[in-house]
Parts: sequence; structure tokens; C-alpha cells
Amino acid sequence: RQAWWNNTSVILADEMGLGKTIQSATFARSILEEQVWRGTQQGGVHTLRPILVVAPLSTLENWEREFNLWAPELNTVVFIGDRASRENIHKYELEFPAGNLAKGTAAAQRAREAREAGPPSVVMQKPYHVFCTSYELAKGESKTLKKVEWECLIVDEGHRLKGGVSGKLFQELVQLPARQKVLLTGTPLQNSMEELFNLL
Repeated sequence: RQAWWNNTSVILADEMGLGKTIQSATFARSILEEQVWRGTQQGGVHTLRPILVVAPLSTLENWEREFNLWAPELNTVVFIGDRASRENIHKYELEFPAGNLAKGTAAAQRAREAREAGPPSVVMQKPYHVFCTSYELAKGESKTLKKVEWECLIVDEGHRLKGGVSGKLFQELVQLPARQKVLLTGTPLQNSMEELFNLL
């Protein structure tokens, strides 16, 4: 959280089983609350930026479960399912314009209620607080993801980026407009120091 205040990115390298997912969920909740506080302190209208989580496909349901448990007030969208399901999420969540939050889907209704419950100086950029997707879909939807101003990008199993600039996923994620980037990995150093420097 201190790194977020200082606009710096971090690597959370706790070993497996120590709760990196839970820490990330509570961290996301806290910085979204801080955004609301900033909006009330600075005056004018402050736009609440969402958080992007990129994780292995097999872990996305666990990410959703932990967010629902530890940050239930956040609207968490998980971008998985068949083509039809993903197209609906794409249309009504990912590309849903902020100006239309007062109408439309159930998610938009929840977003409107959250906005009305909060300070009038804070508006939501999207109808969700957290957007979770897999590595493969993050690459496939990179053009759309780059259009969103993310407050934070959380990458689970960040050691997959150890290939550095030569890796396709690395190239896509580094271009995302995120204020802060958080890498989660239990093995930041696997084979060589070069891999660690690529993560840094």
C-alpha cells in the first residue's frame, strides 16, 4: 500500500499457501477506498479507476471466491466461459461506457447503487471495480484492455514474465495504462539472476 501511495510497483514473493490472493483482495479494497477518500478531499469530480487481475485460467474461480469473501462490496467480473458468455461480458462490462451506468445490465445497476451510496464527487469509470481474466484472454483482448485506465494491474504467477521483453505476454501487459503493477510469485528466482531482473 505504501508503494501505491508512492506510485511504485512491487513484487509480492510470499511462498505458496501464505495468502497472496487474500492479500491482493484486501489491498484492492483498501486502494479503492483510498480513491474515494482522495475524491472527497481534492474537490471536483474524481473518477474511480478499476483493478485488473491477470491470472492462470485454472485459478480465476478462486480469485472470484476470495474477492467475494474478503471484499464483497466490490463488483468483481471474471472474464471466462464460452464465446457467448465472453461476448456478453465484453459488451456489457468491459466496453460499457461510464455515461451509461444509470441504465442497462444488473452490473450497471449495482454500479449505480454503489455510486449513489458514495460521495457525489466520486464517479465510476466502469460498471465494475475488479476485472479478472486469464493470460490468454488478456493477450486476445489487449486492444480493449488498453483503452481502460487501470488503477492497478495484478499479475498472478508473475514468474511467467521471466522471459522479459521477448515474451508476448510481457509486451502486452507492459503497455497497459496502469498506475501500479503488482507481481505475485512464490518463485521470483528460478534459474538465473537475469530472470529476476526481467521481473523487476
